[in-house]
Amino acid sequence: TFIAMLFCTFAITGVPFFSGFVSKDRILGDALYWAVYGMEGAWYAYLAPILGFAGALLTAFYMFRMMFLTFFGKPRDKDVYDHCHKEHFSFNANFPLLFLALFTFGFWFSGAAAGSWGHFFPKGAHEWFQVLIEAPQVVKFEGRERQQFSNVDIKSDTNLEMAEYTHQPTYVGPNMNTKEDEHHLHTIHLIGAIGSIIIAFLGIFMAYLMYIKKSIDPAKWVATFPRWTKALKNKYYFDELYIDNLIEKGLLGFNKVLAFIDMGLYDRYAIDGWKTVNEVMYKTSNWFDRVIVDKIAVDGNGFAVNLFNFILRGIQNGRVQFYFIVLIFVLFSYVWSLGL
Repeated sequence: TFIAMLFCTFAITGVPFFSGFVSKDRILGDALYWAVYGMEGAWYAYLAPILGFAGALLTAFYMFRMMFLTFFGKPRDKDVYDHCHKEHFSFNANFPLLFLALFTFGFWFSGAAAGSWGHFFPKGAHEWFQVLIEAPQVVKFEGRERQQFSNVDIKSDTNLEMAEYTHQPTYVGPNMNTKEDEHHLHTIHLIGAIGSIIIAFLGIFMAYLMYIKKSIDPAKWVATFPRWTKALKNKYYFDELYIDNLIEKGLLGFNKVLAFIDMGLYDRYAIDGWKTVNEVMYKTSNWFDRVIVDKIAVDGNGFAVNLFNFILRGIQNGRVQFYFIVLIFVLFSYVWSLGL
C-alpha cells in the first residue's frame, strides 16, 4: 500500500519520470510561453504561471504531509497500530494497486523517460498520447465531398492522413511558426521543467522539515497567520456560501415551490382530482341507471302497461249491468252539462 501510494504521490507532485511531471511541464511551460510571448509581456498574463507554480508547491507540500503523517512517525493509536500495521501481500487487495501504480510513470504517455527529454521509444514513435488527441484541422476536410445520409462508408473510398506530432504550444498566436519561436518554446519549457522540479522538491522538503525533522513548527505558522488558517480550515467558506446561501436560501426555496406545484397542484388536482371526478361521475351514472333507466324507463313501462291493462279490464269486463250504469252516468252527465 505504501509503495502504490508513494508512486501516486510522486505522480501528482510532479517528480521527474512520473506522469504528473509530463503534464505539469506542458501546463507550466505553455503558461510561461503565453505570458512572455503570447501576451507580449502583459503583467496580468504572469498570473497564470505564478498561480500554476504556487499550486504545484502546495500540492507537493500537502501530499507529502499526508505521506509523512500516515506512514512515518509514532502511531497516534498504539493499539490499532499493533493490531494492523503488518501487511501481508494479497493478490486481490495489493496486486491491482501495484499494477495501476506502474502507469504513474511518464514514459507511458510521453514516450520519454523525463517528459520531452530523453526519448524512451524510437524516433517517430514518441508522443503517442498527444498524437491521439491531435486537434482536427479544418483544412484537411475542405476538399471532401459531403456524403449522402445513411450511405455505407467504404475504407477504400476514404483517404485518412496520419496524425503528426507538432511542437507547437497550446496557445498559438500570430507569428509563432518560425524557427526562433520553436527555440523560444523549447527554452521556456526547459525553464518551466526546471522550475517545476525545484518547486516539487521544495514542497517535499518543507513537509519533511515540519513533520519528520520537526525543525519548523506548524503551530507558529498558525499563530502568525490566524486569518489564513481559519480561512483554510473553513475551506475558504465555500461550504457556507454554497450550503447556507445557495442551497438553503435559494435552491431549497425553489424546491419548495416545485414541491407545491408537484404535490399541491399536480397531484392534488391533476391526479387525485380525477379520483373525485370519477367518483362523482360514477355516483351520477349509477343514480341515472337505477332511477331513470331501471325504475322509470324499464320498470315504469311495465307499470304503465299493467295500469292500462287494469283499466281496460275494468271497463271491458263483459257485464251488462256495468255497461247500463256507465250509460246512465253518461246521460246524466250530458243532461247536467245542458242544464249548466
